[in-house]
Amino acid sequence: RAQFPLVHARLKLTVVNQLSLVYEWVGEDETLPPYAVYAHLDVVPTPDAHLWRDSQGELVAPFSGRVHEGCVWGRGAIDNKQAVLGHLEAIEDLLQQGVTPRRTCFLLFGHDEELGGEEGAKHIARLLAERGVTL
Repeated sequence: RAQFPLVHARLKLTVVNQLSLVYEWVGEDETLPPYAVYAHLDVVPTPDAHLWRDSQGELVAPFSGRVHEGCVWGRGAIDNKQAVLGHLEAIEDLLQQGVTPRRTCFLLFGHDEELGGEEGAKHIARLLAERGVTL
């Protein structure tokens, strides 16, 4: 919230099934069909945490996100998180410029894509259907 204050002040956020996020940016013309962008927040589980070592051989916790030697060390550090941050950065910038989209835009961030989406994407789809949203 601190990194994207305008996003959190102006977009409606719904937390779905405790961990997935749906942001709604209402457009100027609500008669137009909305669109959505999707990214996932989760990472692939690791059975081999004892094998994660940096270039000096030091053990690194796979989910720590530790910054060392100018790199982020952690499982999933480059797996789709740039899309989540890119969407939020772009919209924060557009909000700073006073932009409102023509169509309503949904940001859909699932929390279990790596495990099939049963608890994230499926629940997001159900929420949108309950609201009568057709993408």
